[in-house]
Formats: sequence, C-alpha cells, structure tokens
Amino acid sequence: MIFEKSHIKRNRLAAGLAAAIAVGFSAGLHAKDDQQIQLKIDAKKIGTALMELGESAGVQIMFADGVGSRVSKVGIDGKYNLTAALDVLLKDTGLVYEFTSEASVLVREEDKPEAGSDETVEEVVVTGSRLRKVDPLSATVIITRDELDKLGVSSAEDIVRSLPQNFPSSNNVTNLSEGRVGYFNPQGISSPNLRGLGEDSTLVLVNGRRIAGAALFDGAVVNLNTIPASAIERVEVLLDGASAIYGSDAIGGVINFILKKDYVGATTSVRYENSVNGGDRYRISQDLGFSWDSGRVNATLTKTEDKPISAEKAGIVTQDFTGRGGYDRRGGSVMPLISNTFYAWWTDSYWSVWDEIGTLPLGHDGTNFDESDVSPDNVVNKSTIPFQLGSDSETTSLFLSAEQDITDGISLYADALYDKTETHSNAATYSVQFIVPGTNAFTPYTDRHMAVYYSLDNEIAAGLIDPRQQISEHERVNFNYGVKVNLPFRDWRMDLSGSYAEEKSDSRTLTLLEYSNPELDRLLASSDPSEAINPFGDGSAQSPLLGTLYGELRGTQPENLITGVNLSLDGGIADLPGGEIRMALGAELRREELNFTSSSSDVDLGSEADDLLDSTPSRDLTAYFVEASIPVVGTDNQLPMVKSLTVSLAARWEEYEVTAPFDGFGTESRTTTFSQTSPQIKLSWRPVEDLNIRVSQSTSFRAPTASDMLYYTEEFPFDLAFVDPLDPQGRDEVMASFQYRGNPNLQAETADTYSYGFDWTPAAIEGLSFSMTYSRTEFVDRIDSGFLFTLGDEAVFGNPDKFPGVAERDANGFLTHVNSMPINLAGRLQKSVDFNIKYDFDTDFGSFVTGLAGTYTSTLEDTAFEGLEPEVLNGTERGPEPWKLRAKLDWSYSEYSASLFVNHSSGYTNADTGGPWYAPNPNEKVEGYTTVDVNGRYNLIESGWNLQLGVRNLFNSGFPHASTGYGFDAQRVDTRGRIVYFDISKTFEF
Repeated sequence: MIFEKSHIKRNRLAAGLAAAIAVGFSAGLHAKDDQQIQLKIDAKKIGTALMELGESAGVQIMFADGVGSRVSKVGIDGKYNLTAALDVLLKDTGLVYEFTSEASVLVREEDKPEAGSDETVEEVVVTGSRLRKVDPLSATVIITRDELDKLGVSSAEDIVRSLPQNFPSSNNVTNLSEGRVGYFNPQGISSPNLRGLGEDSTLVLVNGRRIAGAALFDGAVVNLNTIPASAIERVEVLLDGASAIYGSDAIGGVINFILKKDYVGATTSVRYENSVNGGDRYRISQDLGFSWDSGRVNATLTKTEDKPISAEKAGIVTQDFTGRGGYDRRGGSVMPLISNTFYAWWTDSYWSVWDEIGTLPLGHDGTNFDESDVSPDNVVNKSTIPFQLGSDSETTSLFLSAEQDITDGISLYADALYDKTETHSNAATYSVQFIVPGTNAFTPYTDRHMAVYYSLDNEIAAGLIDPRQQISEHERVNFNYGVKVNLPFRDWRMDLSGSYAEEKSDSRTLTLLEYSNPELDRLLASSDPSEAINPFGDGSAQSPLLGTLYGELRGTQPENLITGVNLSLDGGIADLPGGEIRMALGAELRREELNFTSSSSDVDLGSEADDLLDSTPSRDLTAYFVEASIPVVGTDNQLPMVKSLTVSLAARWEEYEVTAPFDGFGTESRTTTFSQTSPQIKLSWRPVEDLNIRVSQSTSFRAPTASDMLYYTEEFPFDLAFVDPLDPQGRDEVMASFQYRGNPNLQAETADTYSYGFDWTPAAIEGLSFSMTYSRTEFVDRIDSGFLFTLGDEAVFGNPDKFPGVAERDANGFLTHVNSMPINLAGRLQKSVDFNIKYDFDTDFGSFVTGLAGTYTSTLEDTAFEGLEPEVLNGTERGPEPWKLRAKLDWSYSEYSASLFVNHSSGYTNADTGGPWYAPNPNEKVEGYTTVDVNGRYNLIESGWNLQLGVRNLFNSGFPHASTGYGFDAQRVDTRGRIVYFDISKTFEF
C-alpha cells in the first residue's frame, strides 16, 4: 500500500506522499488483539515503533506522511497486546488510530473533520488500484524494509530474484538478447519475469510511476540494476494481470518499488560483500530528510561498485562435462582450423565450419609447412570459456523527493531519480575467422583463398593483443511532478501529474578489427614474413603488427524516452450499509520514443543503423480509466456466512499509435493503431471471521512496441544452412541469407487472467496464518521473437501461412532469405499455485516467526498455431521449475535479532545440451538447488547505530550440472556463490 497524505486545517501533518508499512509476504492477515507482543521501542521514533509493532502483530499499520517523524513521549519495554501498544505509543502525540478492517490499522490526526468537509483528505493508494481507503483484493506480495534486511539482499535484482514467483531468465550473467541460458551479458542488465510469462509482460514501477526501459533492448524491459536498493522503503508485487489499472504490459503482474520519502534525519550506511567467486560488492549511501509545517524534502545518494565473478573460481574451466555426467561440448580446435570454403551454419547454439581440411599438429608455429602436414587427425577440441562473468561496474544514483502545501487543499510535489552505471568486462575466449589469400607469406595454398578459424588465446597470453573488452554506460533520469487538489464534494481529490523518463546507453567493443578493415586485408595478403599475419600456427611466430589492428567498434547510441500526463480523480460517492462506495476515474497521455545517434568507430561497419538516424520510432498512448469499490456487506449488515463482501470493478480503454520505419532505410514510416478495453472484476468474501476468500478475473492487453514493428534489417554476415521441406529439389539442406528485422504486420496480444485464493487465520491457533492463490493466464496472439530457434525449421518453413514474412523465395520457390522477427503465436497458457504459511509465538527467550512460502508451476506452454502440439516450457531450461520454496525462522529479543532462510528450487529437464551430435537423447535431468542464508542484527536504538552480519549461501552449494553454456544454468543460481556481508549504519536525528 502507498499511503499518501493528510490535509488538516489545524495541526497539519508534514506534507508529502505517504508510506505504508505492510508486513509479511501476503496481505490480509487477521489482527488478534489478545496476542501478547514482546517490544522494546525507542520513545523518540513513532515510525520505527509502528513498523516493529506491525511486524510483530501481523497487521498492516498505515499512516499519513509525517507521522513517522512524530515523537512519542513514552517508550515500550515488555509485552503488550495490539491496542495497548498503540495507546502507549500514540499518547500525547495528537494522533489516534482506527481499525479500517480486521487486517489493517489507520493512524491519523486526532481531530478528523466530518466527511464532506474541505478540511481533510485521507489518502490510501493500493498498488493495483487507484482507490484510497480500501484494502487490496488482489494477490499481493509486500516486502518491507525490515524484511529486505533480513533477506540480506543488496540490489533490486536480488530482491526480485528472491520472489518464488519470478523466473530470473535475464540477470547479470545471462543475456536477454540471446534468449538462452549460460550466455555472457556484458551490459549488466537484469529484468524481472513474473511466472515466466516474459520480461515484457511484467510492469516495473517506481513510486507507482513508469520508468524508462533499457535503451540497449529498445526500451522493452526495465533494467533493475538502475534502481538503488538502499533507497527502497518496500516492494509491492501484484501477481494478477493489471491492464485495467496500468494499461499495456502489465499482463504478468506489477512490481512497484517504493522509495524512501517520509523520512526525517540523516542515516549513513556502508556495506561490504565478499563473494567466494570474486564478485565482491561495495556500497555507501546517505539518507537525508527535512520536514516543516507545510512540507518536506528527502534525498538518498548511493555509490555502488561491483567486481566481476571469476569464471575459474566459479568452476568454469572446461566444456567437457563427461566427468560430471554430461556431454563433451567442446568445439573448434586448439590449433587454427583450416577450411577450403567459407560456409557456416547455425544449429542450436553452436557454430560449425563446413568442408574442414584440419589443423597442424599441436605446438606447430605455422611456418615452413605444406599441405600434407594439415590433417583432421590433428584436431584437438577446445573449450570456449569466459575470463569472467558479469562486469566490473560502478553505479551512482540519487533520489530526490519534495512536497509543499500551497493552501489547506492544494499541494505541489516532485521527485527525481538519477542513475549512471558504467560497466567493463572481458569477453570469452577470443576467436576470429580469417580469409587468407594465396599471397600470404605462410600459406602453402598459393592457388586459392583459405578460411581459417583462429583462436587468439596465445597472443593474449603473450601480451601481443588485449582480450576483447565490452564497455557500456547506462544513464537514467526520471522526473515526476504534479499538483493535488482537494475537491469540495465529500473527500474527492484531483491529482494532475506529468512525467519525464529517459534512459540512454553507449556500448562499445574493444577488439581485433576483423571485418571491413583494409589494413587487416593487407597484412593477410602480405608476402613479407616480417609483417604478414601468420594464421596457421600456435601464435609463437605471429606478426608484431597484429596488435595494431586492435581498436574500437561502436554502432548506435540508443535512447529511450517517455513523457506523459496523467489526470485522476477519486473519492467516495455514496454510503451503503456495508460501507462507502468509492470511485476513481481519469485519463492518461503518454509518448514513448526510440532515438538513435551515430557514434565514431575505428572501422566503418557499414551498419544500416545509420539509415534510421532521421527517424524516431514511437508509440503514442491515449487512455481513459474508471474503477469502483462496492462494499456490499460490512459490519452493519452482516449475514450468516457473509461477514463481509466487497466487489471491485475496473475498466481501461486505451489506444496506441505505433509509428516505425517501413522500408528498411528509415525514409518512410507507417503508423498502426491498436485499441482495446480491458475489464477487471475482483471479489472479497469473508464467510467467517478468520477466513477471507478472493476471486479475480481480468483481461489484459499489450500493443507491439515500436521496436517490434521496426522494419530495420540487420543481416548476418554469412549464409546459413536450413532444412526446407518445401525446397523444389527436395534437398536435405539449403543455404539462405539470414537477417533480424521487425514485423510491421504484428497484432496486439491479449490475455485473460483468473485468480482464486484465500487467507485463513484460525482463531483456535493463535499466531498462525495461511494463504493460497491459484492463478491461470491464457494469451491469445502472443508476441514472440524466439520461435525460429525453438520450433524447428520444418515447422516454420512448412507452414508459410502461419509465419508470413519469415521465408522469402524466388520465382522458382527456392529459399533465398530467412527473417527472424517477432510474430503472433496462437497462444500461451500458464497455471500456478502460490502459498504462504506463517506462525509466530513468544517465549521467555524472545519472539519467533516461522514461515514457508512457495510457488508450484504446473503449466507454461506455447502454441505456435492451432493443430501444432504445444511446446512445454515449465520444468525445462526455458521456463520455471515445478517448485520454488523458501522457509524462514526469525528471532528477536531486545536489541538483538537473527534470521535463517532455506531456499529450494526443484530439478527440471534440460533439452539444450548442445544438439543430437553430443548424445542420442539430448534431454537430461538437472538436480534441484538448495541454499541456506543466515544473518544477525544488533540495533542500538538509543545511539542510532545498527549493525548487521550475514552469509548468503552459507554452505556454498555447488551449482547443479547442466550441459549447456558453461556447465550450469545461470538463470537459477547466484554465480557469486557464498557471500559474506557486513552492513553498518548510523542515524542522526534533527
């Protein structure tokens, strides 16, 4: 929940957006007033007291902005029930409390005017709703700051990764652009993927607002690593489809990062993490907050430095996995691989050179040999492994927030988030492909050109050239501003806001310039042995001029820009016996742009990206929305088996105009319009006091992005081999040009989401709560980009009417071009169950909280077109494992507290083992993965010091073997291994 602000004529609270403190992994727990709570709370901090009280009592304590800075004149040290603790803490503060439901408590000003007065507006805004003063009806996970500290996480990526509902397909080690596991990600980009429905189906918000997506991925996903973890107050995760509230791309759910706003004082914190695999992290942050009678301002400045993970320490030393029960995935050759012709093809994830002659023997320097010395019998396969995983990165972030009352009913607000990340990484083993003329000083093949696949490992080891290096810079600015006006009708409020969000990237590669480089061609053709490149040997007789060819490759510098205006009005409209009907309505305008600027390079790459510089692919949104909460049955009109019944209705109409270049050269653009109404209905029914039943049904909608429809073509440098069942000559394989491009004929995708769940807090067992939610999402016209590599050639090329535009043929029907582009699949189906069990109890040795939370994914499958067997993703390397579980045990006593977590993900079947040439049956069973996290905390409340020491992956659990990538699945393990961390902070009060 997001509590915003109270406007009260006399003794106003400090202005601003409010914070809500919600406890546990699920909302809606039943408060037990007779439960005794062991407390020791500083009398100076109401905010801290309320957080600790809510955590211990298992309730949501919500308070208006500024309450956290109030001073209590009485402390607590002992056992209290909930109401007694509230009475003591709020004594002589001018604040009172009321139970808004059995699950939540509202703390407000003492002299609240009557409804309809122009002197007050109490705000409660719920993630997944635009309504105030209502309890959430959807399945929602809320992680408080205290829970984040217990988890020991220190980045937004780690926070999202800790969710059992998230499938971390894109993180600091995997590569979203490859779409497969184990691939190197030098840009340091990580994005969420709730329920495995796709990174582009999870909406990421900061303080309830959209932020710009990663420019390197055309704005399609938000880079979690640009959100400062030290500034996060709490995280709210909506697990239902939410297009009726937030619009397109909220199909899989919403992750809302609430940053610190209601803060008075100063806190300095320092954190150090030591990873057994070399991925150390250093972070220092400073919080600062001031408030006055009519306003406040807050700031958080954070500096973070991450070191790369050592591949060797992580166990990546070979791709021969036979000793671990896997397959030998080594390829290429230790010595240069010589070929008569220069054809190559792509099969699964592996390059192979056609018509190979062989290599020279090991140790040969490549001089003074003839054709008889070259033989395939000399080939010794090599492993292609990286030097490091992840990147050496530095991040600086600044969050500013301010609010000021203008009058009793009008306030202005603004917040800004700035982040700059610089990454530097060394890529994997360095290999190139040379075309060697017959004039080369070292070639015996004087009558023809030869193709040589050459590894530069020895030259790098000798210092002749540097490793290939990837350098990236990401810079983000998000700015939100607006005005809130209390209206004269009941408690209605108007919020008019504007937003500006920009994310730009600059990525460049330092490498041997092997393509389109005249100097390289000259040295390969040179007959002078003192300068000619020697591409045949082990590097010991290499030309010293090779290092002069090392330079910089830079393409475009993409920029993603979002501007918008949002108008919303909400308030109560009528009173029913069950409570007040509340309504919200409004409109939104938003523009998303992709901009490309050219950048200098040591070599002209001949990229068609320069042709797009005069165009601005964009997506323009117009939307109208309405939402209502109707309390049919409440305290005053309860019925048998109906203690309460609330219905929530919402609908959003939105229209997208997508403009993108249409002719491949950026000189002609076409605008396509997509529109739809997305409805949602939610119901909350409490048949008895300790049981609440939730039902939700919604239709979601996602329009294609400008990048999806961009008719820009990026052609692969070589023809590839394909299996074409429609080949006029019936050949086994055909060669065709391969290129990546957008699809100007895409349709919007839609999804229906059904959610059924309950929250049970049995009165007979004090301290116990149990919640469970079943979720089902079914897509129609699912937009997908990776189908070409997963369905297989025969299914794709054998059904041209199902995949229009993918295959291009000449007049005789021969395949000439293959276009890898987004298409509309028939559908995607997902089914899962979430559960959370919690039990807390008190002893003479302190208070304990135990719990078990998890997700079971029973179905995730894609159907390319009707009549084709669905492709099963769940339980494979391309989807969530069946089970993800987290058990916890928390203990607290006086200033001391400690936590223990056991995390488990079950095994799955890996089909991406490298292809059938490695094994007759490529499917392998990958074992489950279990880790243990522990930490202890010492909070010296009186002096303001807070100390924390913890270990994640305490026993440094070995990565389960998977014969893919580098021998393990980087989606499912933290490649940093065991992490020991120390966090110290000091709070100063004003």
